[in-house]
Amino acid sequence: MSRDYQFIPDRLDPESKTVEISGPEHTHLKRVLRLRVGNTIIVADGQGALYQAVIRKITGDLTRAELNGRLKTIPEPALKVTLIQALPKSQKMKWILQKGTELGVSEFVPAVAENCVSRLTDKAWESKKERWNAVIRSAVKQSHRVRIPRLRDLVPLSLALKTVRGQVKLLCDPEAGLSLKAYLAHTEPLQEVVAAIGPEGGFSPNERDLALQAGFVACSIGPQVLRLETAAVKIISVLQFLYGDDE
Repeated sequence: MSRDYQFIPDRLDPESKTVEISGPEHTHLKRVLRLRVGNTIIVADGQGALYQAVIRKITGDLTRAELNGRLKTIPEPALKVTLIQALPKSQKMKWILQKGTELGVSEFVPAVAENCVSRLTDKAWESKKERWNAVIRSAVKQSHRVRIPRLRDLVPLSLALKTVRGQVKLLCDPEAGLSLKAYLAHTEPLQEVVAAIGPEGGFSPNERDLALQAGFVACSIGPQVLRLETAAVKIISVLQFLYGDDE
């Protein structure tokens, strides 16, 4: 399966014998990968199903392929991870979305914290949302995941802390007196985890209080001083290694 390229069309009807690929997916197939009629590809519905298909026609703006049956899929991680990420500077969020998707995050919640340097207008957010969803879809294809993680709308961090639900909610805070290792040593096997990562300036005292009131457990993820994007990858990796991966 890894030798075939994966695509996520806008619409995939499993009852149909054909699928049409257009937009950026078609452009990538035609101009970047330079695939031809007769090549075998994989198409995904983004909701858990993969299908093998053979390209039958390529035009200027459309690729049409014939479905050849459903494929066995790589299981999604047993652990559902929701990442609340305070907006970072520069292009770091794209990197977090890419790596988080590859590592099995189910849902991303971008949030504006009191110490965030980055601020987005409504118009800027709509543009970012479109590009960030494209990053997520690309990472899904690269990692051969079968479900597209959800990207929630941008909200104040205070609202995200109050409304996002999970079996366990972790506030990743280097100033916390409790380590993640110590906390997990006394925790039952997990199926759902919410992890909140602050901005470059860290969580404010008010945000720490709100998080604790909302049921979050403040914990550090090691003695090192980590960049926020490194902290996100570390907490996701540790949780998926312990609770999410079958092998």
